[in-house]
Amino acid sequence: MISKDIETVLDNLGNKMDIKELSTCSGVPEATIRRILNQKVETSFINLFNLSNCLFERDSKLFNWCYVLELPGNMKAAMEFMFLKKEFGQLRNFIDNRVMKSNNKSVKKWARIYLIISEYEEYSKDHFETLKRIREISYSDKESEILLKLIEANIFYRIVSDSSAYLHEMTRIVNEVQDQVQHIKDKFLQEAFLCRVNDLQGKSYLYVKSNAEKAREYAEKNLRQNICQLFKGNSLYIIGRSYNFSDYKNTREYAIQAINVYRENGYSYFADEVETYFLPFVDAHFGEKVDSSDIEGKAHYESKWGDKQKGQKYINEAIDERGECMFTLYYKGLAFDDPEILFKSFSQFLQIGDNYYAQLPLEALKKFETYSRMAEIMYKQFVN
Repeated sequence: MISKDIETVLDNLGNKMDIKELSTCSGVPEATIRRILNQKVETSFINLFNLSNCLFERDSKLFNWCYVLELPGNMKAAMEFMFLKKEFGQLRNFIDNRVMKSNNKSVKKWARIYLIISEYEEYSKDHFETLKRIREISYSDKESEILLKLIEANIFYRIVSDSSAYLHEMTRIVNEVQDQVQHIKDKFLQEAFLCRVNDLQGKSYLYVKSNAEKAREYAEKNLRQNICQLFKGNSLYIIGRSYNFSDYKNTREYAIQAINVYRENGYSYFADEVETYFLPFVDAHFGEKVDSSDIEGKAHYESKWGDKQKGQKYINEAIDERGECMFTLYYKGLAFDDPEILFKSFSQFLQIGDNYYAQLPLEALKKFETYSRMAEIMYKQFVN
């Protein structure tokens, strides 16, 4: 199947591409391509991935190739590929019809991991229930240990809780596995896991360590990868957020680039989130009137720059509709000029580990000397 598909494309292209040019385009050595065409070897998944990217506009051929894979390492890489692409139907079908027919116990254990996390992603399963299920799986190899830890770190990133600083847990885990990823033998898994690490480190340096420059360094690494466009969108979003306290134009432009990458690659949910909630927040933060239906954005703008009575009305409506959180408390504190509410917002940001956006109420508290002094002392303890 694989050799036939490649030969068909090369034949159709005629003089436009030969094996040498295909090698240059894909980065796969000519000798390896010839062995694939002669059906003498099952090549690594990273080679198939790169050849597919060079020859086809879409991933459908690569999905089909996965069903003829025999090597356990290639099956593991294929599952990671499908998961990162958020092709959960393809992933389940591949597991049912190919992986579960394998005699390899390790690859079946990997399948169990991917079934759990695909359910979590697709159906918004409970964070803590998913963590419990993940932790019940014993490691079958070093790579699965790293994968399970990266999954934990990603879940911790998503948990917002006043009872524990899960962002700090995310940071601890990603620091623990970062160097281990470099020693993974399978090239596709190594590159995919590095993308996961860079994604998490960008978030860690921005939110937990409040280091915008370092966050951009990690985000930019994922701009240069071709494993998954979701990571590229995330990187543009992180870079945009990293300018949130310094540069309106960069913040907005990178956010819009993130929206475009998300939409072009089938991640509309993420694009909608950025467009609906983040852009109005950015406009309001920098004093640009919010022209949208987002009531929190309007509350933010009026409370900080406009009519505080309107801000009070909007923020009360927003809290009634969506509930109270660190950001709505910040807007409410601005609207009512109330240091206690601002300090509560500040404390909650610190409690969850978001030291970056804790700067919002921290700045607003500067006009209240006693609260400002306490907040500055607390902030230094959390960030340093």
